[in-house]
Amino acid sequence: ARAAWHVRNDCSHKDVWAGRGRVNHFSLGIEVVNTMRADDPFSAWQIEATAAIVRYAWAKYANLVHVVSHAKLDPARRTDPGAHFPWERLRALVLEG
Repeated sequence: ARAAWHVRNDCSHKDVWAGRGRVNHFSLGIEVVNTMRADDPFSAWQIEATAAIVRYAWAKYANLVHVVSHAKLDPARRTDPGAHFPWERLRALVLEG
């Protein structure tokens, strides 16, 4: 009853909790606003803030494991954060930050 819906509840992906459904009930959604165009890069502070949120969430919630995009969970409806999202930079900041 207290889930924040960031994808449709019937969405899942085999790489995320072995395809478990009802992902909104056990996940955390982080919205990073951007137009998803090459001429609108994600800012350094957006990626740094996102990494800080992920690190905090991982420290607080031991069962929170996966970091995935809306597009991975709900590709029929969502495309964000898009092809220009700096996943490797986020990964480095999360793991080394």
